[in-house]
Amino acid sequence: MAYHSWLKDVKRLDDLAKFMHFFPNTHQDWDREWDLEKKMHEHIVSTPIPADPEVQCYFQGCLHDGSVEGVKRERDIISISIGNTFLDMFVRDFYSEVGEEQEVGNSPVRLVFEGVNYANGVRPDPEGWLKWNEWESWNAESGTFLRCWFHEQEGKVQWVGQFSRFGKSKMKQAGDLYVLIDCDRITAKPESERALRKRLGDDCYEAFLFIQSLPKDEQWLWTGHLKRYLDEKGIPRRVIVHQSER
Repeated sequence: MAYHSWLKDVKRLDDLAKFMHFFPNTHQDWDREWDLEKKMHEHIVSTPIPADPEVQCYFQGCLHDGSVEGVKRERDIISISIGNTFLDMFVRDFYSEVGEEQEVGNSPVRLVFEGVNYANGVRPDPEGWLKWNEWESWNAESGTFLRCWFHEQEGKVQWVGQFSRFGKSKMKQAGDLYVLIDCDRITAKPESERALRKRLGDDCYEAFLFIQSLPKDEQWLWTGHLKRYLDEKGIPRRVIVHQSER
């Protein structure tokens, strides 16, 4: 039987929801919308990800709210560079905690789709119909990554990435954009350890590795863990003078 991509038949937001195993006629119903969000999160966490274990976190939430740094396409390979929100927030808090002002830049991660058979972008209109939308010419800070889903069909990977796309005015959100990619393989390529150590500093990088070693439900609550880690390692923390002592 000839291979047929479900993504080519998506025409309505309801169709996209069925693809994700939800039925969300909820864009006008905030209560049901919240319930949908919880179900979507459960689905993302429980769905097997067709990528190597060491890069699965980049498809499970640590790039959430990361800025789109750019899109590159060469023949049948598409790369989408997204800011690593989890790492960037941690680095900011680390240097705040040790009382240093350090400009280290951001840490983009490239999501790489190989053997691309089909790719397109759609945006829902006010009535829920999905309209084709140009998506391959993003510039930095023109949109943010929200979440993604996977579906496997006849040995192919079908990926749906949900983004918040901004219009000409960066202060005005233009609504959600769904990028649909059908390919053979997916992976993620963060910065190398050598590059991160050089840019962030050894102390900061080692602290980040420690946070990464924690259970997933504790990693985002890193403030207390970071303070204890710094004290155990003998790394001085910033002293905040109480108002009564000023």
